[in-house]
Amino acid sequence: MTNEFEKNEEIGRNELLEYLSKRQTIKQVIFSNDKYSPEDGVIITNDDKKIMFELKKRDCNSNKYYDVFMELNKFNKLKELKPKYNVTEPIIYINLFNDGKCLIWNEKIIQNSKVRKRLMNKKTSVLNREKVLKDVILLPIHQAIVLNKI
Repeated sequence: MTNEFEKNEEIGRNELLEYLSKRQTIKQVIFSNDKYSPEDGVIITNDDKKIMFELKKRDCNSNKYYDVFMELNKFNKLKELKPKYNVTEPIIYINLFNDGKCLIWNEKIIQNSKVRKRLMNKKTSVLNREKVLKDVILLPIHQAIVLNKI
């Protein structure tokens, strides 16, 4: 049986493919098969550059907050994985919102953003709502690249 997390992952993946499918520079999008893997996938460009990404389907509009967050631990794991997948391009963090906007932050912006402590769900992939203090990177909405559907 598919849980809510898996449904949202599938919705997010399909929505991302809508944004990327008609882009002339994208050769392939490879999604991770493991729902617990730090990376959600790798984009391969026409010139065979690999871009590792983390994908987040948000349950709000893009203008609800001034920033979004990315767990610092998640970002560090992605950086560690780059050599394993021969990724030389910057990591990107892709957020999809209910208002149809796709916002993207690149590794440089993520690296230079503020880190704060936040009380958050211990795990987002299960229904357990246990809260723990986590280090998160605050990514200002105004620093995102906006990707429109073609």
